[in-house]
This record gives sequence, structure tokens and C-alpha cells, in this order.
Amino acid sequence: MTKTAIGAAVAALTLPIAFTASAAQVQIYGLVDEGLSYISKDLDDGNSSQDSFEVKSGMSVGSRIGIKGEEDLGNGLKVGFILENGFEADSGEFAKATSTRLFGREASLYISDDSFGTFAFGRLQHLTAGYGTWGVAAGILNPYAIGWSDHIAGYKNVFGFNSGRLDNVIAWKSPTFNNFTAYAQWSSNTDQYNGPEGAEENKGTADRYGSLGLAYRGERFSAIGTVEWTPWSSKRADTAKADDGIALTLGANYQFDFGKLYLAGQYFDNQWRLPTPSEIVPLAFNNGTINDRMVKGYGVVAGANIPALGGNVLLSLGYRDAELVNYSDIGATRVSGTIGYRYPLSKRTNIYTAASYTRDDLDKQVAAGSTETENVNPDAMQIVLGLVHRF
Repeated sequence: MTKTAIGAAVAALTLPIAFTASAAQVQIYGLVDEGLSYISKDLDDGNSSQDSFEVKSGMSVGSRIGIKGEEDLGNGLKVGFILENGFEADSGEFAKATSTRLFGREASLYISDDSFGTFAFGRLQHLTAGYGTWGVAAGILNPYAIGWSDHIAGYKNVFGFNSGRLDNVIAWKSPTFNNFTAYAQWSSNTDQYNGPEGAEENKGTADRYGSLGLAYRGERFSAIGTVEWTPWSSKRADTAKADDGIALTLGANYQFDFGKLYLAGQYFDNQWRLPTPSEIVPLAFNNGTINDRMVKGYGVVAGANIPALGGNVLLSLGYRDAELVNYSDIGATRVSGTIGYRYPLSKRTNIYTAASYTRDDLDKQVAAGSTETENVNPDAMQIVLGLVHRF
């Protein structure tokens, strides 16, 4: 990162100090998540298992620092912004998930009113992302949201669509009526920084994204349903001739006296690869040996959040069944389970630990370009212990 960029980041994050009392209310906020991770993976390839033990940042929630502000224009009309940077607490670098973007976690401007709701513009999260202002499904679908670290299983581990953050987004959230809230999003080019070269906004050369969602949040019962649509770029060989991607997600939770139970599922079709950050090993049809990476299938996940000993026990169990769209005899199933515990030391600080096991049953090509496969069963175990402090 250049000295100029570093200077710009510092200036941006200290800008609120210069604001006068008559200006918009501006806040610096953030959190640091850091801890220890042990992973053991067996790729079922004839070699010995792979073990790692390391200090890691952002295992339960991504470490971040941000600034946000809002101005009341009167008559219920408000304008605000959110600029949020992700970083690796163990090294001080920009977060790997957001590359070298200054405000890679979120960069948005919004306008809201009690009558029409909220319109937001910029780099935002899609509805089933597990974080951020617009990842609204996370708290409803699973106690681990999308998941912690590499293999601590949330719904990302078994769902087929979870793209995360999107560039060039226009988003709308309705006013809440009788506990119901509606959502809509459109991205004219989902990844302006790392997307297909030569992609143009709102053209077939760009990956685009649209979604609709409806959520109900009651005193004990909450539910959400989303439809997410992805017209793929014609610039990428894998997606040039592919049909548009679709993902249908439905989930709910209920607060019993003993704790909260969760259940969620997703059907997906024509998705470009499965979500890879938590893959034990790239699937045979995920690594390019067949020039067709479009997959379809379904995933289901159940969870629980149970108060115990001053903290909370978190449970999750998931299953996925996926296959190639054009080669239905090449596929993969997955089972994953996690148990964890989170304990608050204060309102702003908590410690956590979790252990997870994931096993795949997948078809692996015997040679590049061949549709002949062999069955392999890679698996992975992860144990984490971490600390989170918010400010």
C-alpha cells in the first residue's frame, strides 16, 4: 500500500474530529477479533493429513474500523453514510476478504424516510451475507451466521450461493409494517475491482445481481425468504454460455424458554462454483479440469443458541447435495457439525471457542478433460479460541 493511500486512510478515519456540533452526527467504531486456530485436514489423496496451528484474525467476526454519520433533514427525512475498513489484526494488513480496498467491507450513502423506507447506494452486502448493514438474513438463519473462520460451520458451509459483498449496488428497505420488512437490491457490476476484464455496468459483459426479500421479526418467531438472481458475465469462459444463476433461501428461528432454535434451507441452480473459502479441497468440478463449473443442488442447516453458565452454547448441523448442471453424475455431498461457546466479559468484550467437523463425499476426475471419476472423502476438523473487543 502506498504512503499516499495510507495517508488518505488516516485522514478519512480522523475526519470526524474536525466536524462541528452543528454537522451530522459522526461516529468512529470497530472491533478486533483475534485468537488461536488449529486445523487438521485429510484430503483422501494418499498423502498424510495437513495440520496447522496459528494466530488468526477475525475468526468469529471480521476485525474492522469504520466511520458512519447521519444528518436529520427534518420531517422524518435523513441522509447518512457508512465507510468500513476490514483488517487482519494479526498482521495489520488489509483484510484478505476485501483485498486492498480502503473501505472494502462497506462504502455506502443512504437516504431514509418513514414513508418510503431506505434507499442505499455503493458497496453493500447481499441479503444472505452474514455481516454488514444489508446482510439481513444472518441473524435469522443460523447462530453462526455464515460461519466462523475456515471450517466452523454456519450456512455458508452447505449453501451453494453466498457471494458476500457487491459493488455498484442500489438497495431498498421498506418501512416495517406489522413486523414485516421488504428488501430489494440490484448490482450493475458485482465486482468492479476483480471482476472480468472489460466488464461494463449493466451490460452482458459484467456479472450482475438482483434480489428480493421479505422478513418477519416477532417477539419470539422470526423468518426470512429471499430470491437471488445472477446474470453471469459473457467475458468469462465458464459462464459465457451459462443460464442465469438462481438461489431461493428460506429460514426461521423460534425463541423457546430454554433457548433459540434455527432451521434454514437453500435451493441453488446455475451457480458458478460452490463457495470456496470453507472448502476442504476444491471439488473436482471446481478446479477447472472440466471447462464447466456451473453447479446446482440444495443445502439445509439447523442450529441452536442455548444460554448456559452466563454465556451461550451454539450448535449447528448442516447437509449439502450438489452436482454439475451439465454432468449430473459428477457431484458432491457434505455433512458438517459445530459446537461452540461464547461468554461475555462485558458489554463490549467476549471470549469464544468452537470445534467443528466437516466431511465431503465427492466425485473427483481421474484425468483432466475426462468425465470418468473416482470417489474420495476428504474431511477437516477445526478448533478455535478467540477474544473480541468492540469500540
